[in-house]
Amino acid sequence: AQGIAPAGTASVQFLLLNVDFAGGENPIWFDNAQATLINNVLANEGFETGDFTGWTGNGNNVVAAPVVGAQSGDFAALLTTTGGNGVADISQSFAANPGDEINLSVWMLTEAALPVGASFGLAKIVFKDAGGNDLLPESASIGVINVDFPGIESQPFVNDASPVDTWVFSEAQGIAPAGTASVQFLLLNVDFAGGENPIWFDNAQAIFVGAGP
Repeated sequence: AQGIAPAGTASVQFLLLNVDFAGGENPIWFDNAQATLINNVLANEGFETGDFTGWTGNGNNVVAAPVVGAQSGDFAALLTTTGGNGVADISQSFAANPGDEINLSVWMLTEAALPVGASFGLAKIVFKDAGGNDLLPESASIGVINVDFPGIESQPFVNDASPVDTWVFSEAQGIAPAGTASVQFLLLNVDFAGGENPIWFDNAQAIFVGAGP
């Protein structure tokens, strides 16, 4: 179970229950319970500053809601590769250690059908060594490892198969390899179709799920 505490919350209670109205004894075993308070490390994750504060890269714009509205709040990020044949991306980076398990997710939307096989949006986790070199992830439990351009790419992509004017949730998760000194979280519009094929991004979240040994 996962959820957000409402206004006024002072504490949280975690319960393990056996609810039985059948009579007699119907035991249930419980083991290895885990409760984690999720801390999103990203700054300006919903772009509610109305700009790219906290992010670096070559994103195009942050503006008020697209056709169907921002995924939440008033603003979303619009990444466009003007002229096509390129990559528009924004990112944030943090210190990390080998063995850290990290999750990255984002909501994405396209307002028009994207060209077949030539334009797509995604989120990506990239582990780096102390020299800034990209490292091949130790493993991925969610998403796909890209070997040619090392990192964990979120699934699903927003691409030609994605519904129009519909926010799509995409997620990646994996473990940092030996030699990791930092992790980079990227939001990308990869477009080799030419023209302009903008993709919206909103409510990005990066979580250190577990620390390395």
